Amino acid sequence: MTEESAIQITPIEASVLLSAAEWDPALFVKTLVEDWEITVPEKDVPATPEDSLVFEHEGVVIAIKLFNEPLPAEMTRMHAAMNPLWPQAGAIAQLHRAHLAVAAIPKTAGLLDAAQLLVKVASALCVQPSALAIDNGSAIIGTDGYREGAVVMKAGELPLFNLVTFAIAKADETHYIAFTMGMSYLLQRELEILPTTQKPETIQEFLFTVASYTVKTGRGVEDGQILGLRPEAGKPVKLADSQLIPGMQTLQITLD
Repeated sequence: MTEESAIQITPIEASVLLSAAEWDPALFVKTLVEDWEITVPEKDVPATPEDSLVFEHEGVVIAIKLFNEPLPAEMTRMHAAMNPLWPQAGAIAQLHRAHLAVAAIPKTAGLLDAAQLLVKVASALCVQPSALAIDNGSAIIGTDGYREGAVVMKAGELPLFNLVTFAIAKADETHYIAFTMGMSYLLQRELEILPTTQKPETIQEFLFTVASYTVKTGRGVEDGQILGLRPEAGKPVKLADSQLIPGMQTLQITLD
């Protein structure tokens, strides 16, 4: 009961980086209908951009608020670095002058439904003329890339790349390390790959598969569970202080 109660009050959040402190609520409402067939009640549409937009859809409360200030520079620099596939992320982050804070709060719906609705809302906000990028809480994603990541929901897939960041880096000349950021927002442990000789594409595919199963089913990886690229060669997962993220415990996986 405690876990279910915690889920019901946990918001999922994202920020839309803006070139100026302006946005068009009417354009957002129009885009949301066209993209996702989600209607915002007319009474909930703010009269001015400065007013918050709050509405409920299928058991999830959505709140959008304009802030006439950028996100903290240190945070955006770090989040930009988490998206090496978009080299312009750092420069775009420096250009933003304001942001829209977006939150999806589960009321009667589940956390995963709220997360997917947040992605739909943020995707619709990407077409705002002032929109530069989306900060999903762990990485900065370009508006085009974010909308591409959201489209998979039309086929019933989970927009995991919009919710969770999969970071891979070199540990030394022959080994890579990797970890997730964003699983904790979905009330799951972050995953960490200990130094491995596996190729980055193999590591990402493995992490994505495990993360996707965990989020979809709610059955997370457990301390001591045997896990690996091949069942017969798997090794026990270890819950321990992260070697990469200070102050966080992660489920550490050995692939080699």
